[in-house]
Amino acid sequence: MDTTFDIASLKLQLQQKGFSAIKGFLSAAQCADMLNAFTQLSNGSYDTQIYPDQWLWQGTNEQAAILFVSNAWKANRQVASLVLCERLGRLVGELTGWDGVRLAMDSMLWKPADGRAVNFHQDSAYMRCFAPDDSVTVWIPFDDTQEDMGTLEYCVGSHLWQAEQDLTQADTPKHYRDTVLAAAESCGQTDLEFAAVAVGAGTAMIHNGTVWHGSGVNRQDRPRRSIAIHFIKEDTVFNDSPYGFIFRRYQLLDSNALNEAFFPVVYSKRGYRSSNTR
Repeated sequence: MDTTFDIASLKLQLQQKGFSAIKGFLSAAQCADMLNAFTQLSNGSYDTQIYPDQWLWQGTNEQAAILFVSNAWKANRQVASLVLCERLGRLVGELTGWDGVRLAMDSMLWKPADGRAVNFHQDSAYMRCFAPDDSVTVWIPFDDTQEDMGTLEYCVGSHLWQAEQDLTQADTPKHYRDTVLAAAESCGQTDLEFAAVAVGAGTAMIHNGTVWHGSGVNRQDRPRRSIAIHFIKEDTVFNDSPYGFIFRRYQLLDSNALNEAFFPVVYSKRGYRSSNTR
């Protein structure tokens, strides 16, 4: 794992574009280990004897299903060694200026040949149950990616818009970019730039929680396998909003605190890390 980073340059990219990249963040051997772990998870094999929080195939009538595994760190020690890594938490802290960093969740995605698109969205839309609701995501592909294989796409600079995703919309978009196009129209944005992430396996893409992103159909004959790791501030608590269909399942009765069993502290300037990260 590369541990030498140009923090100033990465910060500038995050501020201007909403995302930045670190090539070679994981080595080829580490990517191979993660692919092996993903294979185990896809076969329902959990070396911790604990199930991940979500394991499902999602597809459409026109496109092949893709596999989502959420909070795989609980089920597989190899995944946990990456997701709970102190160096990764420190990197997020240095880029954001946060004094401490918690894991919100991980999401592993296996997109096979002809695997369906993922609609453009903001990660922040799912964090509205938190105070503060700031978040940063680190996305790492375990396969080399190309533009036509359903890779991650960003709408460049969209984190600067005054537009929030409406999760109450019931209609299914006809095209995976329809959501971001509607958001752009709502705030008068007309000159849109999209960036498809064509990078080598092991590259770390780091993005702001408010940047709009999604992915198209995998048009190649090989799978695209990746992980998205979502981080929040250490001092985050649950707020009193009605939001939180993903994260409030981990809220304890009569408490707004984030339990470290579900939201471990992976880095803190004061040297603290949750016991389940060791």
